[in-house]
Amino acid sequence: MPRMGRPREFDWETALDRAIDTFYAKGYEATTLDDLTAAMGIKRPSLYATFGNKEALFLQALERYGERAALEAQTALTSHRHARESVEAFLYLAAEWHVQRSRMMGCLIANSSSDCREEQPTICKRIQQLHQRNEEILYQRLQQGIEAGELSQNADIRGLAQFFNGVTQGMAVLARGQHNPEAIWNMAKFSMGAWPDS
Repeated sequence: MPRMGRPREFDWETALDRAIDTFYAKGYEATTLDDLTAAMGIKRPSLYATFGNKEALFLQALERYGERAALEAQTALTSHRHARESVEAFLYLAAEWHVQRSRMMGCLIANSSSDCREEQPTICKRIQQLHQRNEEILYQRLQQGIEAGELSQNADIRGLAQFFNGVTQGMAVLARGQHNPEAIWNMAKFSMGAWPDS
């Protein structure tokens, strides 16, 4: 959250969104304060006063990005009456997002996972928590499928949630590393083959 103090001369949300784009494109380590201040349209004193240091700014960027991702996932997973159709919609939404994303930059959370280092325990812990939150959103929808009789009581829905969450992270890797839309669509298409028989 922005710090209290004298009124700012810039829009906090716009500045944070520009920081997200910068971290997105260059990664946490490669992004410099000069990159951030140029993108955000502010000077270093304003950055420090409003967001804290680079790590604090990155954590706020992760949080804002993660909240948006979670909202989109929730929307997709509640878009259909049945769990299977909802999960399929979620996977195709993820595929479409990665294919449509400008320059196919992947996912900020997934990209940051590969850059996680022991000397950044706070960042690594937050990334892990965001992965777990996404998995939990899927798990809860699958649990509803069991309660509705769409899935067997013996279905390994924790494993399924981990698998489908992993599929979307794989999409991010393909988007950023290979720029291969066909492979991304195929991940959404064929991953539903893992759906257990009821």
